[in-house]
Amino acid sequence: MNPFLDLQTRAVSRLQEQAWFADVPFVTEDAGDINSAVATALAQGALSQNASGKAGLAILILTPAGAIAAEGSAPVVQVQLTVSIFENVTINRDASAGIRKTALTALNNVIYQLAIWRPFRAQAMHFTGFESEQDNGQPGVIAYHAHFSFPREITQFVAETLP
Repeated sequence: MNPFLDLQTRAVSRLQEQAWFADVPFVTEDAGDINSAVATALAQGALSQNASGKAGLAILILTPAGAIAAEGSAPVVQVQLTVSIFENVTINRDASAGIRKTALTALNNVIYQLAIWRPFRAQAMHFTGFESEQDNGQPGVIAYHAHFSFPREITQFVAETLP
């Protein structure tokens, strides 16, 4: 099993368990995959539709990143997970077409759910900050990018990957 892909999948599951996210479309980034690239582009424009055909808000779970945080006999990797929230304000706030939940409220709920989460029975995720963007090449789209991290020994990744 790939622990990085598993982290993305678990993050989506964790958020989808919450009633507030029931009608919000989620996309997980899969670098190099054309179907993922199309889904990611739709999410970034907040054009992904939910099961009811409504759009305007989407959440993208990016591919995890990491860096060596501590050297030693069992090096520690600081794993970073970014969750991006996109809102197309024009579509989202339309009574007939939109999901009608704001990106800022989604950001708050993402932070609340993931900052207390223990994805691998290890330490809880740490919320490390967020930034916002407006009209980033897509007029009317607001984006928030929430960042989380947690330390993980390299040997734990290897143990989870091997059969």
